[in-house]
Amino acid sequence: MLRNISKQIKKRELTGEKISVNQHWVTASCIICKKDTQYTVTTPLNVRLHYVEGYGQLCSSCHVATYCNSMINEEFLEDLFP
Repeated sequence: MLRNISKQIKKRELTGEKISVNQHWVTASCIICKKDTQYTVTTPLNVRLHYVEGYGQLCSSCHVATYCNSMINEEFLEDLFP
């Protein structure tokens, strides 16, 4: 895939063509910490864990820190977010 993208970049520089990216390889990012999650952008929303309707995908760490805060103590948060 890397070779394909490098060819597309060269074509774009010469002719102005668009670069096409396979959407099945692009991962969804966490809306809070911006880390890549385990899901691609083409994964249906109903099978994703930690997806918040109206906002987007969360990683498991940010989901726990956001929604399960009654069970979290300060030491646990320091381990999650050093």
